Amino acid sequence: MTTDQPELREQLFAAWGRGDSGGFLRLCARHADTIDRAFRSWATVPEEIRADNRAVTDWANALAAIANA
Repeated sequence: MTTDQPELREQLFAAWGRGDSGGFLRLCARHADTIDRAFRSWATVPEEIRADNRAVTDWANALAAIANA
C-alpha cells in the first residue's frame, strides 16, 4: 500500500467538490487512519495544477475540509 493513497484522495476530493457532504464524511470516518497516514503527502499541490489559481484554491479547500472532518 502506498502512503499517499491517490485513489482515496480522489474520492474525497470528488465528494467534497460535488457537495456530497454525507458521502464525504462517511469516507473520512471510514478511512480516518489511512487519511492520517497519507495527509502529509497530500499537502503538496501537484505540479500540473500549480499554475491554475482556482485549482490550487480548490485543492487547499478540500484539504482543509478533510482536516476538519
